[in-house]
Amino acid sequence: MIRRATFSDIPRMVELLCEAHAASKFAARVGVSRKAAHTLLQQAVTRNGGTNDGGTIVLVAEHAGVLEGLFVGVLNRVYFIGDKLEANDMYLFVTPSAGRADASKMIDGYLEWADANPKVDRQDVKLSYTDALPGAARVGRLYAKKGFRRAGEIFERAAQ
Repeated sequence: MIRRATFSDIPRMVELLCEAHAASKFAARVGVSRKAAHTLLQQAVTRNGGTNDGGTIVLVAEHAGVLEGLFVGVLNRVYFIGDKLEANDMYLFVTPSAGRADASKMIDGYLEWADANPKVDRQDVKLSYTDALPGAARVGRLYAKKGFRRAGEIFERAAQ
């Protein structure tokens, strides 16, 4: 089941972020501040469903009473200075135990939330991924199936 997150979900959502981090390229060089993760998620859940600058959508995938995925999206001003808003994703993570369509369903929930907001132009709804997790490029194919196109790239400094 895909549903909006509640405050009681925060401890498990922190665990999900830690699980994602452990599988990421950052695991060997950056730790996780559980306190920071908790605070971030608490703020996001407080603003869950919001329609103004800083509003969020926080969705979870639940199976047999256990959260197996999360999605966090946020509204901000276009280029942080616009008089309209854009929707951006922050986190999308599902465990191997999640349902096959859970990621897609959470994205659909995000799109419904963003599209219902008259302050957000359809072209200002964004989805992204990086190479932080192995196999992350698969989600790019899912985004394309949902009508999204590449809009640039992210560059990071190479290790020396």
